[in-house]
Amino acid sequence: RRFLKMTMDRSKLLNFSLLVNAVVTFCFVISSFFVAGNANNGFNAVLTGMLFAVFTLGALMVLNKTRTTISVGFVIGVGASMVFLALETAIYWGRLAGCKELPDGVELDHYTCNNPSAMRSVAAFAVFEFLILLGFTIGLSLWKDEFTGESSVYDDISSNDHLGSGIASEGYSNYDAPGGNYQSQNT
Repeated sequence: RRFLKMTMDRSKLLNFSLLVNAVVTFCFVISSFFVAGNANNGFNAVLTGMLFAVFTLGALMVLNKTRTTISVGFVIGVGASMVFLALETAIYWGRLAGCKELPDGVELDHYTCNNPSAMRSVAAFAVFEFLILLGFTIGLSLWKDEFTGESSVYDDISSNDHLGSGIASEGYSNYDAPGGNYQSQNT
């Protein structure tokens, strides 16, 4: 009974972290619309926001409906990739927010510094994404057995003793026995 309560608490914690992430993702997407006009990198912010949204919705669906081993493993793998994407985005937009406005009449090809405050907000929300997704991914990978109902620990079903205590000596198969003929001993 206590195990079930602990599992429910972990499930609620991961679901809550995804709901908080959905709010942060919404804020990130809104901020990304303000930097979308920047040369060479605006679309990147919008696309990253959409990826955060799709991941959050997909992870919520897996945790609350699917819960198969392959789907939970997929969420862990994609979550790890999203953590690195959030870190990269935070660093990139944080550095880009320090851009300088060009003097009037001076133009550089492929350079814009339209809205540094929007760049800072994109960087800030990317930091929140990084922290939330890092905690979520670590938590899910630590507690994955509780979500799938399966253990990732392998059973040791082999035997190194081929002469007396293994499967071959019990009459099931003669495959591993020295000089075995690959047929059952009962035939």
